[in-house]
Amino acid sequence: MVMRKYGLSVIACVIVAVLGVSVIAEEKEPADDDARNAPTLSEGQARAIAKIIGILDGKARLDVIETPFEDVCKDIEDMYKVKVVLDDENLKLAGVTRQTLITLYQKDVPLRVILRKLLEPKRLTFLVRTDGILITK
Repeated sequence: MVMRKYGLSVIACVIVAVLGVSVIAEEKEPADDDARNAPTLSEGQARAIAKIIGILDGKARLDVIETPFEDVCKDIEDMYKVKVVLDDENLKLAGVTRQTLITLYQKDVPLRVILRKLLEPKRLTFLVRTDGILITK
C-alpha cells in the first residue's frame, strides 16, 4: 500500500511536470510572435541611440535664469551636441510655450537628471530617438 502511494505520487509529479512544460511552452509562443513583429533597428540607428544615451549619462551643467524654454533647449543642443526637438502640440497641452521662462541651476549631474528637473514640473518628458531627444508630454 505504501509503495502504491509513492508510486502514484511520482506519476502525479511527472504529469504535473509534463503539463507545466507544455503550459510554459504555450505562454512563450505569443512572446516569440511579438519578438518577430517588433520593429528592429539598423546598426546605424542603434549606434545613434547609444551615442545619445552616452550623452545623457555624461556629467552636465545648466545655469539659466528666466530664459525662454526654446533658448534653454538650444543651449543644450549647442553644449552637448545633441539635437533637441520640441513637440509643440504636446507642449501646448501641458501649458508650455517656447517662450515659457525657465530658471534652473544644476552642476555635475547627468544630463538626463537635468532634463528631468527641467521637464517634470511642466508635466513634460523626453524620449530618445535616432535623430535626437524629443521633448513631449
